[in-house]
Amino acid sequence: MPVGTALSAWTLLTPVATVEFQMAQKDIYSRPSNVSAEDGVVNVDGPDGVDVGLTPEAALETSDRLLHGAATAVGQRVQAKHAKEDSKPV
Repeated sequence: MPVGTALSAWTLLTPVATVEFQMAQKDIYSRPSNVSAEDGVVNVDGPDGVDVGLTPEAALETSDRLLHGAATAVGQRVQAKHAKEDSKPV
């Protein structure tokens, strides 16, 4: 195994065989998903073939999670920008 290769919990707990996983890098999309409602179902059409129908309750919870995740990501960007600016020589 190359140096710096991360081991998963599965690898560490499997004494008989070495199992290695490499996480595929996620694609990042800048276009928002399309959302519609029909017959009491919330439909989400997004990138990479996303096409799901949600109950209104599931859609509301998903929207809360998306909003929280987006706010967290924006905060991370702001922190990274400030850290970069703070590290510049004066």
